[in-house]
Formats: sequence, C-alpha cells, structure tokens
Amino acid sequence: VTVYSESKGWAKVKANGKDGHVSTKYLSTTKPGTGSTAVTPEKTTTKYVNVSSGTLNMRKSGSESASIVAKLSKGTEVTVYSESKGWAKIKANGQDGYVSTDYLSTTKPGTDSKPSIP
Repeated sequence: VTVYSESKGWAKVKANGKDGHVSTKYLSTTKPGTGSTAVTPEKTTTKYVNVSSGTLNMRKSGSESASIVAKLSKGTEVTVYSESKGWAKIKANGQDGYVSTDYLSTTKPGTDSKPSIP
C-alpha cells in the first residue's frame, strides 16, 4: 500500500487504486515473511522455451486439445507457477497459459549460429 499520512493510529492509504484508512498496527515497512496467517504468494521459477524447431504452443489449459493462446519461440523466458502431470502453468509475454514441461529448460538455450532464412 502507499501511505499518505499517519495520525492517531490510522494511516491514509492507497491500495488497488482506491483510497482509504487502515490501522497502522497492521502495516509494516518490510514485506512480511511466511507467517502462518499471511497468504503466501505462489513460488515461481524462471525457465526458457527449448524447442528444436518451430514454436511451442501455449494453451488455455493443460490439455493437448485446449485452444492455443500463443506461440512461443525458442529462448522465450517464461515464469512457471506450477507443474503437474507434464504440464506447466506459466506466464509468457504478459499472458497466462500452459505448456508441456518437456519443452522447458532451466538454462537459456543457445541460439543457432546460422541466420534463419526468411
């Protein structure tokens, strides 16, 4: 939250685009750790698209029959939220979707030395 002012135990704040007041006892200058009451964000990892040729289809859900949301080229950096049953829930180029974990690599694949022919 953005704190505008504090007075008598209350803080005038902006959060999620709205202005309001909250008790200062529930504010911290540091991001809280994984307390038992805090909602912890999903742990994400960064991986890279590693296809030998062509592009990798990012799908709406973890299924071969799901519609294609985007096509990702080799070396595209993706944020992996979770992996299950051979599918990874990812964010790439600002979009969420699913890709096969077979085509993700923890290291950025080298680009071919030969220029691609248009």
